[in-house]
Amino acid sequence: MTRTVIGVGVAVLAAGGLIVWGVLADRPEELSASEPAEQAVATLESADAVLEGVQTLIRTGESDRALAVLDAAVRTYPDDRELRLAFAELLVGRGEPGEAYAQYEVAITAGEPEAAVEFKAGGAAGLMGDREKAAAHYAKAAELEPGNADYAETLGLSLIGINDLEAAKVSLLRATAVDPDRGRSWGALAEIALRQNSTGLARQHARRAQQSQPGVAAWRVIEARALKREGSVEDALLLLLAIEGTSRTPAILRATAECYGLLELPGEAEAMYVEAAGNAATAVAGELWREAALWAERAGDLDSALRHARSAAAFGDEAGAKIAARLGGG
Repeated sequence: MTRTVIGVGVAVLAAGGLIVWGVLADRPEELSASEPAEQAVATLESADAVLEGVQTLIRTGESDRALAVLDAAVRTYPDDRELRLAFAELLVGRGEPGEAYAQYEVAITAGEPEAAVEFKAGGAAGLMGDREKAAAHYAKAAELEPGNADYAETLGLSLIGINDLEAAKVSLLRATAVDPDRGRSWGALAEIALRQNSTGLARQHARRAQQSQPGVAAWRVIEARALKREGSVEDALLLLLAIEGTSRTPAILRATAECYGLLELPGEAEAMYVEAAGNAATAVAGELWREAALWAERAGDLDSALRHARSAAAFGDEAGAKIAARLGGG
């Protein structure tokens, strides 16, 4: 087991490998701001003292100094796992996952196998963009602690990222066996089922996800996609229209518009996009006005299509400007 000298809370998302960390100080020791890092490490005389001194530096906002001290410390005490872990997590917090991963690699070999260390290494690998390495570390963490639902879920999500869907299902089902209320695991299982064209199973899993996380619109979208694939377009549309306006992302609007299109209601899709564009932030307003223009054109309302395309162009949307030019508006 590792010494609890720097306490770190870690949350990892498999899609991007995000790591959030914090530091709690217990018995801080002072480190002179002007003293060279190597001299400071020698003065403190032990790895524990270095870690306690680093706590003080981080607590007072001197992260550059803390980094320099830890850099010197891992050279002075190369086999000390806690120093490597503290250094790695500080590097992650500073946006240097590659350097952090190198420290995790050494930490892993510096002691007995430990699930938490493997899990953090997986997070750093994910931040590096190396999905294969991330999945390998998450798999080791899940193997060491098979009863940990977080590890099983994160492994499952990472396996989806490398398209190992069968192994992902096994891991996600293990997570739900440990904790049946894991909405993200059920939602991921629904996505896998949909990719494998098992629409009935996708709807079942998506509903379980909605029961656990009723406020997450993504699970309704997966169910709607399954219904649409089965030909139940009206039911899919009703499900999508029930999503609150504040949660209706461009992707949700697109899925809703596809249903309107299949039902031969392009004017409804246009009206939806006009409303959304009128309430949208500047960053996405151009895209929404462009979609409104395209749906108006499909409905045969060329005057509205031109007007919407001009609005899109006014927000800097180049595709909207091209539509306006094509429609004769210049």
